[in-house]
Amino acid sequence: MSTVQEIESALSQLAPNEFREVERWMDAWKQRLDETDAAFALEEYGVTREELDRFDARMLAKVAEAEERGALRPFPGDIENDVAE
Repeated sequence: MSTVQEIESALSQLAPNEFREVERWMDAWKQRLDETDAAFALEEYGVTREELDRFDARMLAKVAEAEERGALRPFPGDIENDVAE
């Protein structure tokens, strides 16, 4: 079973009120990560939050385009093997 399947299985066993608690926790964690990313980008590269958001949007668009073209392949977790191919 993949990690995603394990997470989905665990979440499916939660009661609705427990799921909302997990959602709130995940939203708070994502907000904290976003703030950390923005602070790091500003400190390390002098990039503003707005510039970071525009970069993020451009990268997501590029990934979506590559996915549509079929140019992406799954990463099974073994970088050494993938680099050797």
